This record gives sequence, C-alpha cells and structure tokens, in this order.
Amino acid sequence: MDAVKRILAIFIVEDRMLVTIFSVLLVFYGLETLNIHQTVGEGQVGPTSFPRVITVFGLFLAAIFFIKKGFEKIELENLGARISAEIGDLAPLWMAVVYVALFEPLGYITATFLYITVTMKFLRERTWIGASAYGAGITVVMFCLFYYGLLGELPRGEWVRLHEWLPFLDQIRAAITG
Repeated sequence: MDAVKRILAIFIVEDRMLVTIFSVLLVFYGLETLNIHQTVGEGQVGPTSFPRVITVFGLFLAAIFFIKKGFEKIELENLGARISAEIGDLAPLWMAVVYVALFEPLGYITATFLYITVTMKFLRERTWIGASAYGAGITVVMFCLFYYGLLGELPRGEWVRLHEWLPFLDQIRAAITG
C-alpha cells in the first residue's frame, strides 16, 4: 500500500497535479494529430507538424519537471488532505474546464457571465451582486468586442437561446456590417 501511495504522491502532491493534468492533455492533443489528414503533395512539414512539435516539447518539459522533482523526498503523511488541498488550489482550472464544457450548450453570453461571476466570487468579491455586476460588465464588453468589433461567430447556445430573446443583437450587427 505504501508503494501505491508513493506513486500517487509522485504525480499528484504539491504542484505535480497540474503538470500531470497538462501531460494527459498533451497526450490527447498529440493523439488527435493522427486524425488530421495530410494534403496532397505535402512534404515533411504539414498541418500535423506544429501540434506534434508542441506535444513532444511539452512532454519533454513535463519529464524534466518530474525528473527534477523525483529527487525530492515526498512526505506520505496526510496524503489525502494534501491531495484535497491541491484539488482546491486548482479551483480556477476546474472552473475553466466547466466553462469550456458549457460554452456550446449555454452559449457565449450565458456561459461567460456565469464563469466571470463565479470567478469573481471565488476571488473574494464580497457580494453576489458585485460579482454579477463584474460578470455582466465584462461579458458585455467581450461580446461587443468579438461579435461586433471582430465580427466573430459566437456559440448561441442550445439550452439557453438568448439570441431569440434579444433579437436586437443581430439587428445591431446587421446595421454595422451594412
């Protein structure tokens, strides 16, 4: 049982959890390049080259990190509490993962408002009203920048169809683009 704790500690205790998550994501990112088709007449460099270089370089850096940290002694005392604390320390990462997961179903406006509001409350904003004000303000500014300024297509949402409730959003864009 002590060996399992030690292996778990090598990859999860202290700042190692973030690097482990990063490494797992890099592996999935690199595997996804296997689904990118090569174009006709492509030589050595193609659409898969950059993602593969990023994957190899990132995993190389993660290996260096674990080798360097491997020489430090890991205390196995209170391992459960330390892992719980590490999970709590990564709360901004978990909030970002939830935001990305809800981006399409909720739409840009709703997901961004909720993400910023919860993040502001996490960052010690005193009241939910204050956090909501930050969320609304930042969401409006970012929406206007991307949707009207850069003419980007943002997810409208499948669960919350805000664009149907606020048809003037598209009318403003039509007036801007002519």
